[in-house]
Amino acid sequence: LMYKISNYLAEFKTIKNQSRIEIVFLSLFFIMLLIPISYIDQDKVSELENRTLTKWEPLIINKNLNCNFGKNFENWFNDRFNMRNILIFIDSLKYHFSKYPITQNVIKGKDGWLFLNWKSSVITYTNEKPINQKELENANKVLSNINDYAIKNNKKFYFLIAPAKSTIYPEFYSPKIQRNKNNGRTLQFVNYIAQNSKVKVIYPKDEIIKHKDKEFLYYKYDTHWNALGAYFGYLEICHAIKEDFPDIDLYEYRELKHEKRFGDLYKMLPKSLRDKKSSIKYSVSDAEGKYSKKTKTFKDSREKFFDTINSKKKRTALIYGDSFLTKLIPYFANTFNKCHINQNESFVDMKKLKDYDILIIELTERNILDISNKKVIF
Repeated sequence: LMYKISNYLAEFKTIKNQSRIEIVFLSLFFIMLLIPISYIDQDKVSELENRTLTKWEPLIINKNLNCNFGKNFENWFNDRFNMRNILIFIDSLKYHFSKYPITQNVIKGKDGWLFLNWKSSVITYTNEKPINQKELENANKVLSNINDYAIKNNKKFYFLIAPAKSTIYPEFYSPKIQRNKNNGRTLQFVNYIAQNSKVKVIYPKDEIIKHKDKEFLYYKYDTHWNALGAYFGYLEICHAIKEDFPDIDLYEYRELKHEKRFGDLYKMLPKSLRDKKSSIKYSVSDAEGKYSKKTKTFKDSREKFFDTINSKKKRTALIYGDSFLTKLIPYFANTFNKCHINQNESFVDMKKLKDYDILIIELTERNILDISNKKVIF
C-alpha cells in the first residue's frame, strides 16, 4: 500500500507536473486515513462515557455464519478507533460556552445539579407526552395477572414506583427545558391502575417531598435517591403492607455517618465539565450489617440478586426491582425474616412466591411502562 501511494505521488509530480504543496496535502490526506486504524483500543469500559464498549463478534460463531458481522464490526470499530477519546474531549469543549449545558447523557441544571438526559427521563419531567390507552391497558393487564395469581395463592402484591429526581427537585432542573403544567404521566398511570384493577400501587412522591427541606434526599450528581430518600419510600410501602400484615415492625431510621458521593451522572459527564471540588455529604443509615446476606451477580451483567435472613423478624418477601432497589435492601432486610431480592429487570418468577408471603415489584418512574415487557413466569 505504501509503495503504491509513493509511486502515485511520484507520478503526480513528474507526469502531472503538480506543485509540492499539493503533494504534501495528498500525503497528509493518505496519512490521516490510516490514523483511525493505527491503534485499536482494547478497553472493555469507557470511563469518559461510563458505559460498556461494544464487544468483538467474529464472522463465524460456533461454526455458524454471523449475519450481523458488518453491523457488529462497525459498532466495535466506532467504539475503539485511534484518537477517539481526543475527539470526544474536543467535542465536549463546546459545552463550556453554555450556562446550562446538555450533553448526550446528562442535563446540567441550576447550582450544578445533574439530571439524566434519556428520552424517558426527560418526558417524565416535561409531561409532554401522555401515556396512550393501549400502553395503559397492557400495563394494567400484566399487573392484574400478577395480582390475581398472588390472591389465588393467598399472597399479597405491591407495586412500588420510585419517583424520579426531577419529580422531587424540579427547581434545580435546566431552565432550557420547558415543563407542561399538568398532572404528568405517572399520576395518569397510577389513577388508571387504581380505577381498573385491585393492584396496590405505591407512589411516595408526596411523602418524600414533605421531607426534602431537611436534607438532600437524592444525590446531586447521581440519578438515584440516597439512603434517607429511600427510607421515606420504604415507609410508604410498609404502611401499605402493614394494613395486610399488622405484625410487621417498621425499621426506625438511625443515622450512622455521612458519605461523599459523585455518582453515575458525574461519570457520564465529559471530564472537562466535572466539578472535582464540589462533593456533598449525605447521611447513611445504620440498617446495613444487621442481617446475613448472600449475593450473586449474573454473568456479564451488573444485575444481582440477594438472599437476606433476619431471625428477629416475621414474614417473608420476594422483591424484584431496578437500581433504585439498592438503597431499599437494608430496610427490607431489617423488616422481614427472609427476603429474595432480585435486580434483574427482565423477568418475574411467580413460582418462587410459594415460599414467601409478600411480592414487591419496584420500578423507577421513567420505566413504569417496562412492566408490560417483563417476562412473567407463572
